[in-house]
Amino acid sequence: MASEWIGQIKRAGLAAAADLCSVERRGRGWSPCPSPSCAAKVRGKQDGRPPLTSNDGVGWHCWACGAHGDPADMLSYAVAGKRLDECSPGEKDAVREKATAAGIVRDVPSADTWRAPPQARRGGNAVPTGSGTASHLPQRP
Repeated sequence: MASEWIGQIKRAGLAAAADLCSVERRGRGWSPCPSPSCAAKVRGKQDGRPPLTSNDGVGWHCWACGAHGDPADMLSYAVAGKRLDECSPGEKDAVREKATAAGIVRDVPSADTWRAPPQARRGGNAVPTGSGTASHLPQRP
């Protein structure tokens, strides 16, 4: 269920990801800075506007370095310095841990670590037995 935790970050939105990245809002609308991708506080030497913009609250773009993505990518840039799809498994774990610690991701067991309860592993609902015979079956005379 690797994609489940990524979906939880995306559903939390850019504002939640920006809070985790220690980005502060500047100006009107949604223009946080500094950029988690390049740490720029402005777009350029002659353009003093904040580097990040988001028109829809779902995706973002850094005008200083050209990085862009969704809330999961923003958090990934802050933790690992690159987009989430470019991260190694260890870096992805670090992103997941940061989001879990902040309460954005509810820890969901992965398919590799989840184990079925003992009854399910035996092939269904186990019926309690008495003295070696199943109590729900008719007894032979």
